[in-house]
Amino acid sequence: MNILSIASAKGGVGKTTTAVNLGAALAASSNRVLLIDLDPERHLTNSLGIPANNKHSIATLISAILNDMDVTEILPRCVLTANALEYIPSSAALAGMATQLAIRQNSMQISSENEVQSEFVLKHILELFGADYDYIIIDCGRSLDLLTINALAASDRVIIPVQAHYLPEEGLASFLDTVERIRMKLNPALEIGGILLTMYQGATNLCRSVEQDIRERFGKEYRVFKQPIRYSIKVAEAPAFKETIFTYEPANAAAQCYSAMAQEVMENG
Repeated sequence: MNILSIASAKGGVGKTTTAVNLGAALAASSNRVLLIDLDPERHLTNSLGIPANNKHSIATLISAILNDMDVTEILPRCVLTANALEYIPSSAALAGMATQLAIRQNSMQISSENEVQSEFVLKHILELFGADYDYIIIDCGRSLDLLTINALAASDRVIIPVQAHYLPEEGLASFLDTVERIRMKLNPALEIGGILLTMYQGATNLCRSVEQDIRERFGKEYRVFKQPIRYSIKVAEAPAFKETIFTYEPANAAAQCYSAMAQEVMENG
């Protein structure tokens, strides 16, 4: 099982779009894929939809762990299906879970010797899936709070989307340093799965300049995905219809880019 976090210190760079469409591309290659919406803003959940009567989410599972409850019976009810993708939705309660994790982390009282540390609650949940999936993809929020730290502590690799419309080098360098600190302190197995250029318009000097800068500055130490994700308004339209780019407009250039990205992910573990 490969656990991938889609994370960045910037908002609006295509994290959710990447999580959904990478998941769809991997599933199209006969992989068993689970998406997890770990963002309190619930973009992935809104993209795929959630039944009005659904009461279970990733917040349900986190709350159960924090209250020392058995989650094995709850777990299957938290997994939904849409567009041939399985996913665990987010909910409004998730923001409160971030606060509860922080309170637990700061507490000096240990209620049980088996109590799960705040940074490893998500890892504990994912271990319950065993070998049910080939890929678990976690869509992280824009804040480097304990939710995102949980995602990185549970992941094998982190993929970092970078918008190709502005110069993002300093913010990217800072986020890479943060990942390195988490690797050293919490998850020695964590690797940079790759830097992904998104919203790419190859005809513009700005996009080409950003791509060149990213590859020259970071490409020797980290993987920079070969194929940037081409900008298309269809990518932004698809979530409004609760579809991926592959079901909404499969011949679109962005769909081809995400297919190439998924192939690179599979080839490189």
